[in-house]
Amino acid sequence: MLGGRYVRDLGTCVGGDTLAAVAQLGADLFFLGSCGLDASRGVTAFDSAEAEVKRAMAGNSAGIVIVVTNDKLATAAPYRVAAPDAISHLVVDKTAPSPILADFERLGAEIHFA
Repeated sequence: MLGGRYVRDLGTCVGGDTLAAVAQLGADLFFLGSCGLDASRGVTAFDSAEAEVKRAMAGNSAGIVIVVTNDKLATAAPYRVAAPDAISHLVVDKTAPSPILADFERLGAEIHFA
Protein backbone atom coordinates (compact mmCIF):
# COMPACT_ATOMS: atom_id res chain seq x y z
CA MET A 1 0.00 0.00 0.00
CA LEU A 2 1.20 3.49 -0.80
CA GLY A 3 1.84 5.96 1.98
CA GLY A 4 -0.11 9.13 2.51
CA ARG A 5 -3.40 10.06 4.08
CA TYR A 6 -5.81 7.11 4.05
CA VAL A 7 -9.40 8.02 3.18
CA ARG A 8 -11.68 5.29 4.47
CA ASP A 9 -14.66 6.28 2.31
CA LEU A 10 -12.55 5.97 -0.83
CA GLY A 11 -10.53 2.98 0.34
CA THR A 12 -7.33 4.62 -0.86
CA CYS A 13 -4.45 6.90 0.08
CA VAL A 14 -4.18 10.45 -1.24
CA GLY A 15 -2.02 13.54 -0.81
CA GLY A 16 1.57 14.59 -1.26
CA ASP A 17 3.15 11.51 0.31
CA THR A 18 1.08 9.27 -1.93
CA LEU A 19 2.04 11.26 -5.02
CA ALA A 20 5.72 11.08 -4.01
CA ALA A 21 5.44 7.29 -3.70
CA VAL A 22 3.72 7.02 -7.08
CA ALA A 23 6.50 9.09 -8.67
CA GLN A 24 8.93 6.30 -7.75
CA LEU A 25 6.87 3.62 -9.52
CA GLY A 26 6.55 2.43 -13.08
CA ALA A 27 4.17 -0.19 -14.40
CA ASP A 28 3.70 -2.13 -17.59
CA LEU A 29 -0.06 -2.23 -16.96
CA PHE A 30 -2.09 -0.12 -14.56
CA PHE A 31 -5.43 -1.64 -13.55
CA LEU A 32 -7.48 1.49 -12.97
CA GLY A 33 -10.86 1.73 -11.30
CA SER A 34 -13.18 4.25 -12.88
CA CYS A 35 -16.21 6.13 -11.54
CA GLY A 36 -17.21 6.99 -15.09
CA LEU A 37 -16.00 6.10 -18.56
CA ASP A 38 -16.98 8.04 -21.64
CA ALA A 39 -15.55 7.97 -25.15
CA SER A 40 -15.26 11.76 -25.25
CA ARG A 41 -14.31 12.58 -21.61
CA GLY A 42 -12.28 9.44 -20.88
CA VAL A 43 -11.76 8.02 -17.40
CA THR A 44 -13.23 10.13 -14.61
CA ALA A 45 -13.51 10.14 -10.81
CA PHE A 46 -15.78 11.78 -8.21
CA ASP A 47 -12.98 12.87 -5.84
CA SER A 48 -10.29 15.36 -6.90
CA ALA A 49 -7.56 13.94 -4.64
CA GLU A 50 -8.24 10.41 -5.82
CA ALA A 51 -8.21 11.58 -9.44
CA GLU A 52 -4.83 13.23 -8.87
CA VAL A 53 -3.27 9.98 -7.61
CA LYS A 54 -4.81 7.98 -10.46
CA ARG A 55 -3.53 10.53 -13.02
CA ALA A 56 -0.03 10.26 -11.58
CA MET A 57 0.00 6.47 -11.77
CA ALA A 58 -1.50 6.49 -15.27
CA GLY A 59 1.33 8.78 -16.33
CA ASN A 60 3.89 6.29 -14.99
CA SER A 61 2.39 3.30 -16.78
CA ALA A 62 2.97 1.88 -20.24
CA GLY A 63 -0.68 0.80 -20.53
CA ILE A 64 -4.00 1.24 -18.77
CA VAL A 65 -6.58 -1.49 -18.18
CA ILE A 66 -10.09 -0.41 -17.22
CA VAL A 67 -12.55 -2.94 -15.81
CA VAL A 68 -15.96 -1.31 -15.91
CA THR A 69 -19.57 -2.27 -15.25
CA ASN A 70 -22.28 -1.34 -17.73
CA ASP A 71 -23.72 1.33 -15.44
CA LYS A 72 -20.47 3.32 -15.63
CA LEU A 73 -20.15 3.20 -19.43
CA ALA A 74 -21.04 6.45 -21.22
CA THR A 75 -21.04 8.36 -17.91
CA ALA A 76 -18.67 10.94 -16.54
CA ALA A 77 -17.73 12.11 -13.07
CA PRO A 78 -16.39 15.65 -12.50
CA TYR A 79 -12.63 14.95 -12.37
CA ARG A 80 -10.70 13.73 -15.40
CA VAL A 81 -8.16 10.96 -14.84
CA ALA A 82 -7.10 9.85 -18.34
CA ALA A 83 -7.97 10.66 -21.92
CA PRO A 84 -10.09 8.08 -23.75
CA ASP A 85 -7.24 7.20 -26.12
CA ALA A 86 -4.96 6.37 -23.16
CA ILE A 87 -6.90 3.16 -22.48
CA SER A 88 -5.05 0.07 -23.72
CA HIS A 89 -7.55 -2.56 -22.59
CA LEU A 90 -11.20 -2.34 -21.64
CA VAL A 91 -12.76 -5.24 -19.74
CA VAL A 92 -16.57 -5.26 -19.89
CA ASP A 93 -19.57 -7.47 -19.34
CA LYS A 94 -20.66 -9.48 -22.38
CA THR A 95 -23.88 -7.42 -22.41
CA ALA A 96 -22.07 -4.07 -22.78
CA PRO A 97 -23.58 -1.87 -25.52
CA SER A 98 -21.78 -2.47 -28.83
CA PRO A 99 -21.88 1.16 -30.08
CA ILE A 100 -20.06 2.37 -26.95
CA LEU A 101 -17.46 -0.38 -27.28
CA ALA A 102 -16.94 0.48 -30.95
CA ASP A 103 -16.04 4.05 -29.93
CA PHE A 104 -13.31 2.77 -27.61
CA GLU A 105 -12.03 0.33 -30.24
CA ARG A 106 -11.68 3.22 -32.69
CA LEU A 107 -9.63 5.01 -30.03
CA GLY A 108 -7.24 2.04 -29.79
CA ALA A 109 -8.56 0.05 -26.82
CA GLU A 110 -8.61 -3.71 -27.01
CA ILE A 111 -11.98 -5.00 -25.75
CA HIS A 112 -12.18 -8.03 -23.45
CA PHE A 113 -15.38 -9.66 -22.20
CA ALA A 114 -15.65 -10.97 -18.64
